[in-house]
Amino acid sequence: MRYRQRYLDLIANDDVKDVFLKRSAIVREIRNFFHGRGYVEVETPMMQAIPGGAAAQPFKTWHNALGCEFFMRIALELYLKRLLVGGVDKVFEIGRNFRNEGLSRRHNPEFTMLEAYEAYGDYATMMDTVESLIRHVAQGVLGTLVIEHKNPQGDVYKTIDLTNWRRVSYKDLVREKAGADWFRVTPEERRRRAVEDLKLGGDIAAAYEDFEVTGAVFEKLVEPTLIQPTFVTHLPKE
Repeated sequence: MRYRQRYLDLIANDDVKDVFLKRSAIVREIRNFFHGRGYVEVETPMMQAIPGGAAAQPFKTWHNALGCEFFMRIALELYLKRLLVGGVDKVFEIGRNFRNEGLSRRHNPEFTMLEAYEAYGDYATMMDTVESLIRHVAQGVLGTLVIEHKNPQGDVYKTIDLTNWRRVSYKDLVREKAGADWFRVTPEERRRRAVEDLKLGGDIAAAYEDFEVTGAVFEKLVEPTLIQPTFVTHLPKE
């Protein structure tokens, strides 16, 4: 009932209302950050003749005046990149996207996305931008860069330190859990180690290719340990 009647949830639970208010403040600080760095905020079409920029199932609609089918956008990407081509070197958008697939408490087919692009930058440039953005937002909204997560009993079970970011390659993280020689042994030995030594037999199907075996090691043994802010770089092309 709380999710079906959110207005009653807001009245009855101050912590829920606080989340709503913080979300508004977060969006405000995101805009302040990008405007302060010379980015131009734009609005790109929500109805597109060809949906692109991601792999997702779009919603379809009909344009009466044009007499043709359109698709609700699944990403902001393609129009923003056209603006780069047109000479707008720093551009961002905060807007609604629509993906006609899946529904849960954590996954809504209609959602808000931020995308930002900067000409002449690379992935390291964007890592710097993301790190600075999150620090700016946290400081502006919470007044601190150290965030405590509490359980329903009020006990702190996790502390996130936004002053300390790690940048590490996928291979190095796998080596930390699976052994320094993981990528030097044979595929057959990797599978054996994953199943027997790392106890991942239930997570590795017989039809898995070699990269999927390593992927299972990463997903099951590495990802759960990445609590502090971490950029994982150089993922395998597969």
